[in-house]
Amino acid sequence: MLYYPALNGEFVSDDYPYIVDNLAVRDVTDLVGLWRAFTTRFLVMVSFALNYHVGRLNPFGYHVVNVIIHALNAWLVMLLTRLTFRMPALKDNPLSTRAESVAFYAGLIFLCHPIQTQAVAYITQRATSLATLFYILSLLCYGQARITSRPGFWICSWIAMLSGVFCKEMIVTLPAAALAYEYFFIGGLRKDWRARLKMLVPYVALSGLVLVIFLVEQPGSVLGLKGQLGSGRFDGRYFLTEVNVLRTYLRLLFVPVHQIHHYAYPMAKSFFDPATVVSFLLLAGVGWMAAHFRRRERLISFTLTWFFITTAVEFWVVCFVRRGVLYEHWLYLPMVGFALFLSCILHRLIPRLSVAKSMLILMALALSLLTIRRNHVWQTEVGFWEDVVRKAADTPLVYLGSGTAYHRRGQLGQAFFHYQRGLDLFYKKKKQLRDVDRMYLGSLYNNLGLLYEQRGLREQALRAYQQAYKQDPYNPNPLRNLTNICLATGRYQQALFLLNQERKLRPHDPEIYYGLGLASLGLGHKDKAKVFLTRAENLYRQYGYADRAQKMRTILTRIPAEDNP
Repeated sequence: MLYYPALNGEFVSDDYPYIVDNLAVRDVTDLVGLWRAFTTRFLVMVSFALNYHVGRLNPFGYHVVNVIIHALNAWLVMLLTRLTFRMPALKDNPLSTRAESVAFYAGLIFLCHPIQTQAVAYITQRATSLATLFYILSLLCYGQARITSRPGFWICSWIAMLSGVFCKEMIVTLPAAALAYEYFFIGGLRKDWRARLKMLVPYVALSGLVLVIFLVEQPGSVLGLKGQLGSGRFDGRYFLTEVNVLRTYLRLLFVPVHQIHHYAYPMAKSFFDPATVVSFLLLAGVGWMAAHFRRRERLISFTLTWFFITTAVEFWVVCFVRRGVLYEHWLYLPMVGFALFLSCILHRLIPRLSVAKSMLILMALALSLLTIRRNHVWQTEVGFWEDVVRKAADTPLVYLGSGTAYHRRGQLGQAFFHYQRGLDLFYKKKKQLRDVDRMYLGSLYNNLGLLYEQRGLREQALRAYQQAYKQDPYNPNPLRNLTNICLATGRYQQALFLLNQERKLRPHDPEIYYGLGLASLGLGHKDKAKVFLTRAENLYRQYGYADRAQKMRTILTRIPAEDNP
């Protein structure tokens, strides 16, 4: 019911490159193709391929799966809380008599909190919710294995973590979470500490597997995380900014208002900025509380520790990759600890159980109303970006998203206005552009070129694509569009060169082989054209594009034999 407004929502933003325009999801049996396209999040891609197999490009089925995963996660939060109260260290805890109630309301808060909407209503962020499912499941089986000593639970815990490895990189913090669980609830680390640490070796090894997967990621994969991290370097300004972001995350957990898809977050200039000093003091206070209450209030201390553990990956990755600094879906896993924290605090501070339950029900209702309201934003792509523009009108990046949404709807005048507005804002800032700025600037120019082409203004389009390629030479889209203009204007030799460059990035894209075939025909190389077009036909057929495959077959039958091989 909470996510009903979003169930019929359209594909939005990154849903297009990951699902709609991603040929790999067209064939669920082609596991090699799925692995090549989405190496670091393979299981997520398989789930998208299953969705496509059942409902093609109807967003409803994708949304339903996301909501089911979210409901399962809420249930697992409840089970993990129940299990935690059975641990040796909590035998004499004052809340142990209210264990069922604490567990139920922890799961309910996790389910109802509006900050979860980005990870659930945004189809692409299934990576986050699915990784969280395996994260909690692995920790739950770890706890069961510790109190029952049954080997089956150890195996299930390892398999769950292994599955999480192929969903999202945040799984690497699981060994730290298990260590914290061991410390707070299963008797500390002083006694038999070597044996306790040995139990964590398989989890550390599985975390190392994430690095291996990064290394084997194929060029031209959808995410390209290997390239992002490989070209990254530590930036102190981003470190200080992320410290401020953690403060904002705490605010969003307690006061989830003014939500927005893209936060125009200010970069920290120095440690002595007032906001940064306040953030350090606040976080130091939270850390002190976690240490101070580690014996008297183990549950509270664990939830505070959980916040730092589960935000660590995004915190440090941003410091090196230097791109978006704050996204709401990064709070999905930390919400597990916050939900337990809130449930524990209210049960602890309110003596009468009935009053505590009433307070929690009212809180859940308030959170639910905010969640329903937020989910209305996800119903249409244009409405989604209009909300972003309304809240961050001076941010250049948001006009790329809104312009693209109007462009897809065929509202070319609105799209042109938004693209141009984004370009104007980029240059209005009159400061040195960062790498991430150039990436978005390149996309704005590229989309502007597409608009010019649709209006038949090829020379303007060519200049726009050249600007896009200049700003972001690693983006394959301007390269593709330059190639198409060269083919349309008879510049076949230049098109052939550009297509061969593009083939290095995406060696299994049928569109590239189609272009190579056309360029070869234009240059009179008929046998080469047949090879390329046959390859394009086979790939189109493999990805389920029967009409395009038939088009290749028709072209092939009309090509006469080579006169002079």
